Amino acid sequence: MRERPLSLLYDANHTTKIALKYLDRGFSLLPTRVDGSKAPRIGGWDHLQSELPTPQNVRDWFSYPAGIGIICGAISNGLVALDIEVEQVYLDFRQKVQDAGLIDELDRCPIIRTPHNGRHVWCLTDVPMGSEKLAHTTPITTARKKVTAA
Repeated sequence: MRERPLSLLYDANHTTKIALKYLDRGFSLLPTRVDGSKAPRIGGWDHLQSELPTPQNVRDWFSYPAGIGIICGAISNGLVALDIEVEQVYLDFRQKVQDAGLIDELDRCPIIRTPHNGRHVWCLTDVPMGSEKLAHTTPITTARKKVTAA
């Protein structure tokens, strides 16, 4: 089967609708490159850490092939993304959460398996926090960072 260029597979209407839903939920977002780098497709996005894009920004950004990057932290209602790179580290983390009696809270969070069996755990918090790396195998991405969502 011959591969088609991404531009032929990209559904701008679908991606725009998803991005607008994220915006409606109060999440700050930006378009990301689709070259595998997940880098922002726009320059000068620092202002999106303190102000939400407009719906028109979103419609303009996603009229061309792009992934959706969500900026975590206070600007996105306290959204936190735990980026756990190693499956065993995730399983150990999950066990500690269970031991602490908080497994029901963890299970309410969207948890996405990454291509290399890591996990992205998405949750909301009202506790202000910055971007931290807790260990070499369990980076945390929060305020002032973005995580690719779609």
